[in-house]
Amino acid sequence: PRGRLVAVDLGRDGAGDRAPWTEVVPQHAEDVLVDIAPARGVFAVVWSADAAHRLELVDRWGGHLAWPALPSPVSMAAVNTRAGSAEILLGVSSFLSRTRLFRLDVDAPDQLRPLPGPGGEVPLPPMRADRRRAVSTDGVAVPMTVLRLADVPAGPAPTLLYGYGGF
Repeated sequence: PRGRLVAVDLGRDGAGDRAPWTEVVPQHAEDVLVDIAPARGVFAVVWSADAAHRLELVDRWGGHLAWPALPSPVSMAAVNTRAGSAEILLGVSSFLSRTRLFRLDVDAPDQLRPLPGPGGEVPLPPMRADRRRAVSTDGVAVPMTVLRLADVPAGPAPTLLYGYGGF
């Protein structure tokens, strides 16, 4: 129900037997697998964790390699790769900035490089995005993001609340 990546040997078909499946990226205990893109020797795996995305690099056997440091919380708008290329191009958006483009090299996943985007930046006041959880009436912890001006102290303040249900 939360997704996984499997490999199937299509050449093996002995006597009508189902081709054996090999699990490459197993289902995560909490996060949902959103996307997988192949690059040279790796898979770029996008996980949804509490309605925000994070990126993991795994080798072709599913072994963890890196969690590239993206500004958070973010939504992954695009992950573009080519199977033989070490380059991964990312489109990332967040509550605090419009979609930004980044380049990631699989050989240096700790060096996320920003790419120029279209047009100029829209000036915004300094903001904070804090990730929290609220407990619903049925006891379920619901993730939320609280946005505020950076100079507004944490605590009670006039608030605009937006929510949606689903999933």
